[in-house]
Amino acid sequence: MDSTLMIRLTSNLNTVSKVLERLVLSRVILHDSSSPSFDAVQSAYRRQHSTETALLKITIDIHAGFDTHQSTIFVALDQSATFDCVDHKIMISRFEHTFGVTDLTLSWFVSYFAVRSMSVRRCDISSAAALTPCDYGVPQGSALGPLCFNLYVAPLLCVIGSFGVWHHQYADDTRMYIVASKADLKANINTFEKCTAAVHQWLLHNGPQLNPSKSEVIQFTAGRGREQVDHVSSLQVSDAAIQPSHTI
Repeated sequence: MDSTLMIRLTSNLNTVSKVLERLVLSRVILHDSSSPSFDAVQSAYRRQHSTETALLKITIDIHAGFDTHQSTIFVALDQSATFDCVDHKIMISRFEHTFGVTDLTLSWFVSYFAVRSMSVRRCDISSAAALTPCDYGVPQGSALGPLCFNLYVAPLLCVIGSFGVWHHQYADDTRMYIVASKADLKANINTFEKCTAAVHQWLLHNGPQLNPSKSEVIQFTAGRGREQVDHVSSLQVSDAAIQPSHTI
């Protein structure tokens, strides 16, 4: 299909469904967001969290490195079709085993994701006569879709954290970074590259697609401390060697 003709589908929910979803959301969001498994540095679809809080957190961390004459190596991972790749079976398992949603609430979510299908309508033309089953993806335009996505990708917190790498997420955008001195730059880069490979493997097993060659790398160095740090020539993002850019 010509890429110029492709569009992102949005759920056209009726009013009763919207009200029901918001009632469920109000009941489960406090439980899920207070769980230690919830990613506290996910800034999308949360009250008092936005692009502003994401930028502030990362900027503060970068400037903290400047104060000790260290540089920050920053990777912006490129992912595609992330919302559409959420596996419903894995999603239910995430609710139950990661966030402790059980009993009647879990049964409701099983029903919510079960036997979904979709059709497309444009003007007066509809494909409703040939419904397509939907076993993947969170409903776009729904009240619960954003929360479900945040919970689905929450385990990345443990994957990235196990390498001692910092990160921040905004929806399906994942940013990873380390603050390193000249003396330990090589060791930190090695750890960083292992971390990106582990993230890639996690995404492969859970559906979302990482595009290593489209990811971007940048190194932040304070002007007065440039001579005290080494500059990264390239960084291996999974199976792709990425050259650092001046802007991303």
